[in-house]
Amino acid sequence: MALISIVYRLSNRRVVSSRVSVLRNQTNVFHPASSSSPCSRPLHPLTSHTMAAPSAAADITKAGDIQNARRIIEDSVGEKGLNLLINNAGAVRWQSFNDITEENLLFHFTTNTVGPVMVLKEMLPLLRKSAANKTDGLSVSRSAVLNISSTAGSITTLSPSSPLGTDYLKVMGYRVSKSALNMAMKVAALTMTNEPGILLVNMCPGWVKTNMGTDRAILDVWDSVSDIIKTLPTLNESHHGTFLDRHGNTIPY
Repeated sequence: MALISIVYRLSNRRVVSSRVSVLRNQTNVFHPASSSSPCSRPLHPLTSHTMAAPSAAADITKAGDIQNARRIIEDSVGEKGLNLLINNAGAVRWQSFNDITEENLLFHFTTNTVGPVMVLKEMLPLLRKSAANKTDGLSVSRSAVLNISSTAGSITTLSPSSPLGTDYLKVMGYRVSKSALNMAMKVAALTMTNEPGILLVNMCPGWVKTNMGTDRAILDVWDSVSDIIKTLPTLNESHHGTFLDRHGNTIPY
């Protein structure tokens, strides 16, 4: 297994991390990159296995930065291609409907929706290379895209009685950008139906104790990641274009 780490630098200079993992063989190993971001606590306990990981800094609002990141990854993976792209960059600013501004909405859309879509488009040729090297069904060991979304983006589950419903109303921009991400990636999944061998899934990691999730969250980072690790090898054709929790259960859009 090899790992490529991309650090996405946002326009407001806050930094969040995204991971691009390259699974050389069928394996259940996952090494998140660490971040010094105020948005996401460093994940040093998850990177205890020493591994050289090329890194590329990129502002996800700038096409040139994303293209440069793709070139760095391409130089590393070569003709083997990219097995697994994990779109994990994200940001949140607290503002309710009563206080919402155009700037707040555009900030969230640019970072949480447009950024991941543009990263996927740029990395698609590398995903195709990996898919072409195997003939088995859809899986993360062949070629896959995992978009880290949130139940905050689920329109169906939002109600006055929903868990954290009141708090989530205070992050309107975040919610609508995650709903938009879910739709964008659903469209991408359906469009990619004719792409041989590329699996695309949206997944909520749960409410995790990061700087974004706060100490009120119910999950430690490792608890969330370990559940995702267990779920990844179970994903197949039936999960293409779906929205799942970290255990692989369907979340309604």
